[in-house]
This record gives sequence, C-alpha cells and structure tokens, in this order.
Amino acid sequence: MIEAFPLIEMSGPPRERGRQYGRQASARIALGVEHYATQLAKMSCDWPTIRGLVQDCLPRIEAFEPAYVEEMRGIAEGAGLDFEAIVLLNARTEILKLGSGAGGRLSARAPAPSDDACTGVVALPEATPSRRLIHAQNWDWKVECAETAVVLSIRRDDGPDLLTFTEAGGLARSGLNAAGIAIDFECAPDETFQVHPERGLLVHANHWVSPVALATLKDTGIANTPCTLYRDLRVRSLLAPQIGSITREAVKTALFDDFAAPWSVCRPPRAAVNGTMTATVAMIVREPALGVMEVAPLPALDRHFTTYHLPAGRPATVAAG
Repeated sequence: MIEAFPLIEMSGPPRERGRQYGRQASARIALGVEHYATQLAKMSCDWPTIRGLVQDCLPRIEAFEPAYVEEMRGIAEGAGLDFEAIVLLNARTEILKLGSGAGGRLSARAPAPSDDACTGVVALPEATPSRRLIHAQNWDWKVECAETAVVLSIRRDDGPDLLTFTEAGGLARSGLNAAGIAIDFECAPDETFQVHPERGLLVHANHWVSPVALATLKDTGIANTPCTLYRDLRVRSLLAPQIGSITREAVKTALFDDFAAPWSVCRPPRAAVNGTMTATVAMIVREPALGVMEVAPLPALDRHFTTYHLPAGRPATVAAG
C-alpha cells in the first residue's frame, strides 16, 4: 500500500501556525523546493533569478492578503528555509511561467507551463440521496509530488478552520472550511466566469466551458492536455444516470475511469508532453457538511483512501469500493 499523506495540525495566528507547519513538514517542504528549483535551473534560472521572480509576485500577494505573507514567513522559519523558497512553492505556476520566459513579466493570458491536468466533480444536495453536497477532484501533476503533499488541519484565529490537501509548504489547495461556502467560477488572471451545474451536477476538466469565456478567450491549454476534451464527458456520462442517488462511492468510481489510459481520468504514471513524469497524484473526495475528506495517493496504482475530519481526528485507512 502506498504511504498516506501525513496530517499536519497547527493553530494560532498566521506567523505562529506557519512555524508549526514548517517544523512538522520540513523534509517534504525541502523536497518540494528542490523539485521546482531543479526545474527552474533547467531554464537557466539560478537562485538569484528565482528571488527576483519572487519579488515580482510578492506585491500582488501582499495586496491580496498580507496574512498570507506572514504565514509563509512562519513556514520558512519553521522549516529552516529561505522565505523565497516558500513563495516559490505557493506561486510555482506563475514563477515557472516567468522562468520559462527568461525573467519576463506576468502575462494575463499566459498558458500553463506544463502538463497540469485535473478533473473535478460537484454533486449538489439535490443530486445526492443524503441531500449533502459532494465535492471531489483528481489532481494530476508531477508524480514525485506524491512524496511532497500533505493534509493540513488548521485552527485559525483569523477565520474559519480549514482542512485541506496541498503540496507541503503551500497554504492550501483542495479542501473545505468550517463556513461551508461552495461556489464555482472559471478564472483567468484578469477575469472570472460563472459555471452552472446541470441538474445538480457539475463536472470540469481543463478547458473553458463558460459561453462567455469561449467567446472572449483563446484556449491555449488544449494542445498540452487534449484529454481534457473527453475527461469531463466521461465522468459526467457515468454520474448523470445516478442523479438523485450520487454517493461518494459513485464519485470515486467515476474518477477511477481508465478510458484511453494512460491519458485517462485516473492517470497512471507516464511521460507528459514536456518529458516530465506525471500521474493522478491524489484523488480527493469531500463531504463538507460532515467535515469529511478522503484522500488516495496515486489512485491508479492503489485504491486506498485515508479519511480526515474537520476538526481533525485520527485518520483511518479504508478501501475504495
């Protein structure tokens, strides 16, 4: 059985909980920094260049939420790493893009730097027998990130508590919070577009589906991830006949779909178009009203989930149906 993602628990104000996080996840954080620094080095970006790229991003982060910067400084202190290394982890998509452009500025319509493909599902209460929302995702990215990801249980003084899956050193990624808010947008750096469910079911891959987005934007990512054009159709076709009776197990079954493997909804490790090894690193299935999140590492290879709770209790490993 593949090792479960470790649970990292922290509490308090941003800087202090960052220190707790950094201390507990220091090895995984350092490994993640090494992965991205190595990738940037192949683009002729050394650490002085990376620091410059971070400085290009930092004012935007500070303007959006200063507490994020405080928490990242705490993570760096706890892990014994440079602050810029933690910002790299949290802004890796933007910094990798900047690095590939030899230090150019952020582009509002720049394509993704590599083969980052995911498939997401939301079943609204009217689509489930329990009348509780189910939210799930296959996260497809670098296969080595199975060694650097973590689950965070965050008791906050400055907002609702969080339970989230992310790369170690990241502030958050896929999860839920104690406020229980759910809304869906397609987001470009300078625009957002509403996406509405059909009969209580929403499935999304990596191409624009909003009519407004399709009319105004050029979809630059399909060339790198052409499987996006059928992954959402595959999952929707498996779940649509079950509307009204969709369960977490039904969602898992749909996300395990292996049509056209290795270019499938559940992706086994394989070489991406840019030469890196990618896979479905994790399947994350959440039922926010229960405060429950199940996570399976490398699910194409091992269909075992660990269950985490908000507030976090002891994780229990269970087999997928």
